[in-house]
Amino acid sequence: MSKGKHKGHGGGGAPPAGDPNALLDELVAHAESIARSDPASAGPLWGAVHKLLLKVKADPGAAARVIATRDVAELDALIHVVRGDAPAPAASNETGPDSAEAIDHETLKRAMRAFRKRLKLTRLDHESKLGVGPMSSGRKHEVDAILPPREFPAEVWGALVREGQLRDAGRGFFELAEEH
Repeated sequence: MSKGKHKGHGGGGAPPAGDPNALLDELVAHAESIARSDPASAGPLWGAVHKLLLKVKADPGAAARVIATRDVAELDALIHVVRGDAPAPAASNETGPDSAEAIDHETLKRAMRAFRKRLKLTRLDHESKLGVGPMSSGRKHEVDAILPPREFPAEVWGALVREGQLRDAGRGFFELAEEH
């Protein structure tokens, strides 16, 4: 028997990692599943769609907006752009003063809720350490700024800074504006 690659028996198996048509077919299948499923249980599907969008080299900004807003119609339009069926939409100025309006209010509200929860849990974790908290020296938390949850894109956090709800503490950290 010769050394080298062995041919597999049977036909099934995963498509090659670099096959763009197979990746697009998988992306379309996930998008159809999301459209048919209950929005509350579609979270893992959106995660898989996000990974596939990155693999098929979709515009990262457009992919982040689709995933953040969980907009099925926008996902469908992005799939058509990736396939080449539709022209890419004109680039919008997401860093402008009205980018907060570009991100819907419900997304901003969910992001702030997630940020406050992460901050609260980080503070509780810090206070549970020895030497901090009411059962020892009585020192309070020293956590003011945190890295925001990764489930929301940077545009969302920038919009919340422009609205005055958060302050940019630098190096990717944010803090509540009302505490300062």
